[in-house]
Amino acid sequence: LGTAGVSSLLANADVDVRVSTTDMMHILAGSDAAFDMLVTNMQKAGMDRLELDLGQVLSMALSDEGFTVNNGTDVLITGTGFLSTAGVGTLLGNADVDVRLSSTDLATLLASGPSSGALDHLISGINALHSSGGATGDAHLVLDIAQLHALADAGFQFGADADVLVTGTGFLHDTGAMLAAEKTLLGNAHVTVEFTTADVQYLANLESATKLDSAISHFETAAAAFGVDEIQFTSGDLGYLAEALSAGLGSEAFTGFTTASGIDAVNVTGTGFGHDGSDAFTHLFDNYHQSGDSDGVALDEQIVKLLGGH
Repeated sequence: LGTAGVSSLLANADVDVRVSTTDMMHILAGSDAAFDMLVTNMQKAGMDRLELDLGQVLSMALSDEGFTVNNGTDVLITGTGFLSTAGVGTLLGNADVDVRLSSTDLATLLASGPSSGALDHLISGINALHSSGGATGDAHLVLDIAQLHALADAGFQFGADADVLVTGTGFLHDTGAMLAAEKTLLGNAHVTVEFTTADVQYLANLESATKLDSAISHFETAAAAFGVDEIQFTSGDLGYLAEALSAGLGSEAFTGFTTASGIDAVNVTGTGFGHDGSDAFTHLFDNYHQSGDSDGVALDEQIVKLLGGH
């Protein structure tokens, strides 16, 4: 922080900042105002997401200082052991929180079985992060595809109050019993699918507009069958995709994303994606609106949401 050129170096990248033990000692010895300034300075330097471990969350939540994470800051926490701790609502209530299952969490859920209510209890704990008056953030349970497969195979089912972010699109093309189990698992939840770097590279390497549109169309059809509500990109991945399409397809016209899937919104974490390849980026979402509605970009600190008429 404070080093010349850092913000330029990191502007287009996807940057997670993991707080070190030494950093946390300084944070805990200081004030909430000093912590807020630290987060602001990290965002100015290019941070897209703040990463905290369980011990750090617990230390800050239990501190007498009353720490709060800045409004709209993206926070990633691996593990769920902090959810029942007093003070986490104050700490995280204004943040956009991704709670990622640890291997221990997954093993505990699988051992408990789908009839135990453990998954519903977990979702209730995540939702409680933003249940206090005045809280402005949101929270997702984050699953990778292996975790999704494990929960589906075990017969779990999310309730309507679950907000689930799945990293990777590959599960959309599963077949047979696994496909049916996944639809049972996710059928009632609000589902966001995040395109991984591998997903984006696949789209970027398609050598014609026809193949690109076909791939996007297949994704939208599969997403519609699952009832996917939103899709998500990291800023760096979306910027890379726009640049690659601009360089690789040249003047070839492609349709891009549409509302055919019933997807309500496209979320992008970070704002650096618009620096290059803006024409290709715009064209990706030219058709992402409904008749009579105008599409556009609304900036809210670290979240960019392309609104599709919903």
